[in-house]
Amino acid sequence: MFMKNSRYLKLLLVSGILLMLLSVQLVIVSGQKPHYPGEEETPKYGGTFILGLKADPLSLNPLIGYDSWAPSGVYNALVNVNFSLLPEPELAQSWETSADGLTMTFHLVQNATWHDGFPFTSADVKFSILNISAVTHAVGSAIFPKVIDSIETPDNYTVKFEFKYPFSLWYMYMGQLAGNILPKHLYEGTDILTNPYNNKPIGTGPFVFKEWVHGDHITYVKNEHYWRSGRPYLDQVIFRIIPDPTSRALALEKGEIHGLQWNDMFDYSQWEEVTAVPTITGYAKTSDIWGGIYTLFFNYRRATPVTDVRVREAIMYSFDRQMMLDRWLYGLGQLASSNIPSWHWAYDPNVIKFEYNTTKANKILDDAGYAKGADGYRFSIDCPSYEANRKILDIMKQNLKDVGINLNVRYMEYGSMVNEVWGNWNFDVFFTSTTYLPNPTVDGRMVFDAQYISHTPGQDVSGYNNSRVNQIFASAERETNQTKLKELLWELQDVITSDVAAGFILQKTHPAVCNNDFVGYPQDPTKWAMGPMGDVWWRKGTAPESLTITDQLVDLKNRISGLETTVESLQSQLSMVITVAAVGSIVGIILAIAAIYFIRKIRTK
Repeated sequence: MFMKNSRYLKLLLVSGILLMLLSVQLVIVSGQKPHYPGEEETPKYGGTFILGLKADPLSLNPLIGYDSWAPSGVYNALVNVNFSLLPEPELAQSWETSADGLTMTFHLVQNATWHDGFPFTSADVKFSILNISAVTHAVGSAIFPKVIDSIETPDNYTVKFEFKYPFSLWYMYMGQLAGNILPKHLYEGTDILTNPYNNKPIGTGPFVFKEWVHGDHITYVKNEHYWRSGRPYLDQVIFRIIPDPTSRALALEKGEIHGLQWNDMFDYSQWEEVTAVPTITGYAKTSDIWGGIYTLFFNYRRATPVTDVRVREAIMYSFDRQMMLDRWLYGLGQLASSNIPSWHWAYDPNVIKFEYNTTKANKILDDAGYAKGADGYRFSIDCPSYEANRKILDIMKQNLKDVGINLNVRYMEYGSMVNEVWGNWNFDVFFTSTTYLPNPTVDGRMVFDAQYISHTPGQDVSGYNNSRVNQIFASAERETNQTKLKELLWELQDVITSDVAAGFILQKTHPAVCNNDFVGYPQDPTKWAMGPMGDVWWRKGTAPESLTITDQLVDLKNRISGLETTVESLQSQLSMVITVAAVGSIVGIILAIAAIYFIRKIRTK
């Protein structure tokens, strides 16, 4: 009997000790950031970094639309978002928030200049946020007018934001996503959308625009007067336009380009082949905040069968999405079922899944009165797209043919497609990828709230208008209680999926590949939109010369400022981690003491 009880009590003792150790490990791990190859090496200077693009960008002004990362390195924002999803100083070297969360004061760097020599000041910040991003940017125009009451500039290097309500995720939107700062002296009094500097940008960033040869390349050169000491490392960054995905893969393998990412990748069928090349490293991950869903949008503006919810249901049941995942993304993703990714805290697992069922799809269409003609088709739907989507659209076309729907795909150049869809609203269905950031009340709202029906790329292109959806978004916008917010977002997902407001096809990862000769390439999805190229360096470059004392002091000041801000931002997260760890340790100690007590008591008997 003693042996049997002793065995259980020893197990209890071991469990208590393990729980204490795991609690300590929780504190240790919580402060770690991901390790990236080469980050422990000393950076070198020189070299040209060549990246591939699938097409010419629509613009080099990121506040008009972020369809390409080609402007990366030209501009700066107030802050940058680090790998722990916390703000770090950029053009704002420090900031503080009022006790009620309604006022934020930013203190700007005082040594930054525009590439044309003009000094950077607080007036540029106010103008860029209120007069450009809040008007022309898909995200900025959806967020800033709602949350910003006013912006004051007490002096050239101080900016004070007054919010309408506490805006805890300010840094996610005032970073490079929607907060790039543009020169007021070049944009004030002009038509923002047609300003010539949209295509020959002037920024404060580490690289200066040199030339854009349409259909061939975009070149940036090192900013010799960059305000951040010791940056950039590279001499040049070149974006090569290579429309054919196979050619992009071949160029990478040959070393003719050095990196590809996200929307500019090669066909995923080549992933294993390309990443097996010894000189190339591939990264495929799902970001904790940068979620993406491949979505089929329906045009509700014209009288076509897709405005019938029964047709939309049948379309979704007709799709073999597992085949799409296997044959298009080659496993680099997941099946989607909602407008919110399945990894998100607000995802509702109870939404309709629309599993592949052609029998059910055919019955729905038959019952709805859409009879097949002599050619086997019930009706046709129009779908403008571009070459990169051909493989998945071929699968969709065959799936829809099986239920009597003809998918008429019109392939065109990427810029022409954007104009056809958002500019002309000329489509029945449109397949694209949507991006969701931490706050689905903002990011999803731009796609499904009727007030965002517009010609702005990235906003509501379908014309979808459901009064209950609009009401939920309005209620969720200011809800600070996460439990109540989750309830609202679950109802939102139920309404949107029941209405088949759009077809949620696949959740995507964010792959990137890079030549191993280069270090600092932004492998994390958040960094593609939020991180400039100033930290990338070439392993075959020249070792850095000794910095002057002045440069060392400036660099040290920037590092200290960044550390102070990061520490402040970590405090709230760390306190929660310590609380959990403390509870775990206490429970572990109690279990261990109890086990020791009973073991001794049994032995005494």
